[in-house]
Amino acid sequence: MTKGRRKEITALFMHLGGFMRLVEEAPPERVVEIVGELMEEITEGIFKRHATLDKFVMGELFVFFNDPIEVENHEACEVDLARSHHHRV
Repeated sequence: MTKGRRKEITALFMHLGGFMRLVEEAPPERVVEIVGELMEEITEGIFKRHATLDKFVMGELFVFFNDPIEVENHEACEVDLARSHHHRV
């Protein structure tokens, strides 16, 4: 079993606004298309900032910074990512 360790990280929770309404109202093919385009854009921003996409569940994303890749200014990277995608989520 792997030993735990203590490390400072910065976490970001993102909610995709209107996701449930989209799932309920749009054809499945359109949902896949929209979510795929959005996730491609967001994951590009996540990896550009050396962050980790931990989960994507029901229109919610959990991203964290500073583990496993050390990021000197992880707090600023989190704010930058949130600002760069707030118009899309």
